[in-house]
Amino acid sequence: MASLYKKPITVTDLKTGEKIKSRSKKWWGRFRDENGTEHRVPLASDKGAAQAMLNELVRKVERRAAGVGDPFDHHSRAAAPSPS
Repeated sequence: MASLYKKPITVTDLKTGEKIKSRSKKWWGRFRDENGTEHRVPLASDKGAAQAMLNELVRKVERRAAGVGDPFDHHSRAAAPSPS
């Protein structure tokens, strides 16, 4: 089961030195891959976009578990040309 959450963070106030607890600006996603390993990834600051990104990650995991995933997915993203 995948889930969205805002990661708790602690920030120190520079003037007073007081520690302030708050939540991150980005949404984080938590999901398990096909081997059962839990992954936590930063997604987006917009909740709707973060949910769409998490759904895409879960869909890729399910495809790999079924044996129909793209074996070159990782390499194609790494070798993508940078925009100029």
